[in-house]
Amino acid sequence: MSIESDEKKQLEEQFRREMEDQHARRLEELEKNRARVRAREEEARRTEKQIAMSELKEKVRDDFYKEHGYKLYVDSTGREVWLTPEEYEIRMRRRRGRPTQLAPSIAVQRRTWILYGTVVVLAVVLGIVLAS
Repeated sequence: MSIESDEKKQLEEQFRREMEDQHARRLEELEKNRARVRAREEEARRTEKQIAMSELKEKVRDDFYKEHGYKLYVDSTGREVWLTPEEYEIRMRRRRGRPTQLAPSIAVQRRTWILYGTVVVLAVVLGIVLAS
């Protein structure tokens, strides 16, 4: 079966339109991909700039504090804080004034072990009573 000339031209036009549509979709997808890549690169540049700004700010802050005699203090939660010499001295006096935690004495340890032993003996006796 052969295709007639009119039908052939219509089919050619239809196929060409399909190919043009496919071509347009491909170009559109390519442009979207390029835009995504540009956006990612721009975000990476902004992030790098932000990191550099943060590092510079920290360096300038540290230099300023050192110039003005501030001292680095680590509080009880582990945070680092720059304090004036007066504030630093107040905090250190307060820290030195706290009672240090002493190791439990031998008497306290002995009482603890006696208590544990008593609880174990009671548990064994209770187990025997319940088993019989």
